[in-house]
Amino acid sequence: MSSGLDLFISYSHDSPEHKEKVLALANRLRGDSINVALDQYLPRDPPEGWQLWMEERIAESQFVLMICTETYLRRVLKKEQPGQGRGATWEAHLIYQHIYEDGSRNERFLCVIMHETDAQYIPTPLRTFSHYPVWREEGYEALLRRLTNQPEIVPPPLGQKPYLPAREPKTLRFGDASSTQEGDYLSWIANEMKVLGQQWHATPIVPTPAHRKKPLGWREKWRARLFRYDPEDYTRNPALTDSELSLRAGFGKRKRIRDLARELRKFSKIVVLGDPGSGKSVCLRQLVHDIAGIELAHGGKASKVPIYVDMGTYDGWSNEDSMQPAPVLELIRESLCSVPSIREAPESHPSFYISSNLEGLLRDGRIVCVFDALDEMPQRGYQERYIALKDFMNYWESKGNCFIYSCRTLDYDPAFNVDEVIIEPFDRDRIKTFLNRHVPNTADALYQRIIDDESLEELVSNPFFLQALAYINEPSSAGTPSQPYIPATRGQLVREFAEALLIREAEEKQRESLDSAGGLATLRHFLSDLAFALQERREEGTSTRTIALQDVWGKYQHWGKLLWIARRARIVGKRGETSDRQADAPPPDPNAPERIEFVHHRLQELFAAEALAQLISSGHPVQQYLEDIWWHETVILAMGLLKNPDGLIVEMLAPQSDTNKWTENVVTRAERLLIERDEKESAVDAE
Repeated sequence: MSSGLDLFISYSHDSPEHKEKVLALANRLRGDSINVALDQYLPRDPPEGWQLWMEERIAESQFVLMICTETYLRRVLKKEQPGQGRGATWEAHLIYQHIYEDGSRNERFLCVIMHETDAQYIPTPLRTFSHYPVWREEGYEALLRRLTNQPEIVPPPLGQKPYLPAREPKTLRFGDASSTQEGDYLSWIANEMKVLGQQWHATPIVPTPAHRKKPLGWREKWRARLFRYDPEDYTRNPALTDSELSLRAGFGKRKRIRDLARELRKFSKIVVLGDPGSGKSVCLRQLVHDIAGIELAHGGKASKVPIYVDMGTYDGWSNEDSMQPAPVLELIRESLCSVPSIREAPESHPSFYISSNLEGLLRDGRIVCVFDALDEMPQRGYQERYIALKDFMNYWESKGNCFIYSCRTLDYDPAFNVDEVIIEPFDRDRIKTFLNRHVPNTADALYQRIIDDESLEELVSNPFFLQALAYINEPSSAGTPSQPYIPATRGQLVREFAEALLIREAEEKQRESLDSAGGLATLRHFLSDLAFALQERREEGTSTRTIALQDVWGKYQHWGKLLWIARRARIVGKRGETSDRQADAPPPDPNAPERIEFVHHRLQELFAAEALAQLISSGHPVQQYLEDIWWHETVILAMGLLKNPDGLIVEMLAPQSDTNKWTENVVTRAERLLIERDEKESAVDAE
C-alpha cells in the first residue's frame, strides 16, 4: 500500500555498478512505501521528452534525492566534457532554480552519499543541510525517518505549570552583566561612528535618493555574469564598463526610496552599490550609529548588535599556498580588537566582550554584520574571499543575523545574490543645498556655472568631486574668491583640491612641523612615492601594512613626521573618514598607524600619477602599467601632467607597438582629456 509520498532520484550514470546501487536504493524505498520515480523504471523514452519529464518530476515530487558523487558534482558545476551527462546537469540546474526561488530555504532536496568519501562532493548550496550516508543502516533509517516524518525522539507531553514565587527586584548594575557590557559596546560604537563621520553629523548630506532592486532572476543573472568583474575582461573588451553598467541597470524591479538608512534596516542581507565617492561608507556608518542608538533607547538586552568591518583589512590567510583566506569569523574578531583605544586596556574594552562572545551572539541571531567596501579587498585571492563571505552569510543568516555590504558598482558580482540598493548621483537640489552650506558667498555663481555646463554637472553629481569643488572655492588666508573657480578637467579638479589641502592644511596650519621635516616640496615627493608604492601593492588591498613600506620610509629621514602632517591634512588616513584622532592628538603621536592608505583613492591616483609622469619623462618603459587595469586612471592623469605627451601617444598607438584594445582605450581617453583641457583653457583666455 503506497503512502502517497512521491520521490524523485537525481543521479549521474557514473558506471553500471553505480546504476545498480541507485536502482537497489529505489527498490528498497518502494518496499518501504515510498513512491519513487526513477529513469530506470521507464520501459522507453517518455513521450514528452526527457527534459520535460525531469522538470515535471522535480516540480511535483515532495522530495528529490541527489546522489552525490564526484561525477555528479562535476556535471552540477558544468565542468563535464561536452556532450556527456546532460541529464544530471539539467536536473541540477532545475534544483538550483527551485532553491533560489524559495529564498535559499530547502525542505525538499536531500543529499545522499553511497560511499564514505563522497561527502566532499555535495554541492556548495546544500552543504549546510543534513546528508544521508545510506551505505550504513543508520544512515538509511535517518533518511526514511526524514521522508516519513517519523522523528527518532518524540518530546513527552507537557506537564502542569509549577508555582514559582517572585524574586526581589534587582537593579541592572547588580544583575545582568552581559546587558551592561553590551550597552557599553553600543555606546562606544555609536560614538565611534559619530566621530568617524563628523561631517555628515554636522552637515548631513545622506546620499539619497536611491533605488532598490530585487535580486536578478536566473536568466538575467546568467546574462549579467557575462560581464562580471574580471581584469582580463577589460583587455578583451574596452567597452565593458559601459556595457556592464547599462546591462545591470536594465534588470530588476526598482523602487524609489527616501531614507537609505531606514531602508537598509528592512533587509537581512543587502548591498549598497555606487560610484567611488558616492557616499556608501557614510551610509553604512550612519546605519551602525542608528542601530546602536535605537537599541540604547529601548534599554535592557539588545536585540541587534551592529559590527562595522573595513574589508580593506581582509588580507589574512588560512593557507596561502592553496589560496584559502582567513575565516570570516577571524576577520570580524580582528576588526573588533584592532581599534586603537583597545590597546590601553584590552580586556575591559567593550569591543573585547563582543569579540569574546561573538559565536554565541551569532547563534542567538543578534548580530548585524556591516562589511564596508568589498571592492577594497586584496586582489590576490579576491574571488576566494568573496566565496568565504557568501558561505559565512548563508550559514549565519538562517539563525536570524543580518548582513549589509557596500561595493563599487563595477566590482560587484550579482551572483552574490542579495538585495541591492544603488545610490544615484546628486540632483540639482542637493548640489545647491551642499554649496549653500559650504560656500555661501559664491554658491549662486558656482551653481549657475554648474547647470550651464552639462559635463561639469555630471562630474559634481558625485559627492567627492562636489566636495573638492567647494573646498577650492572656500575662503582662505588670501580671502574669499570674487568669482567661482572651475577647473577645466576632472584631473585638474583633483590636482587643485590636493594642492589646496597641501597649502591650507599642511603649509599654513603646520608650518613649523613642515619646515623641520624638509618643507612642502619634500612632503609632495613623499606623498608621490607613497602613493606609487600603494598602487604597486594593489593586490594587498587599498591599504598596506606599515611594515611593508620600508622602501618608502628609507628614502626620508623624517618619514614619521611627514606621515603625521599628511594625516592631519586629511590626505592620508582611514578612507572615507573626516577626522584622524590619533593625528589630531597633541603632542604628535610618534607611532605610525598599523595600515596606511589615502583618504580617497582619487588622491592616491593623483600623487601616483606624479611619480609615474616623472618615470615616463625619464624614459622608463610604461607598458607594464598600461596592461594593468588598476593603473587605468593613473595613466590618464599622468598623461595630463606631461608637458608634451603627443610623442608618447603616437608611439604607443604605432602599429609596431605591442598594444591591445585596453591600451588604445586608455590613450584615446587621455587624448580626449587633453583636447577638452585645451579647449576650455582657450575659452577662458578668450573671455
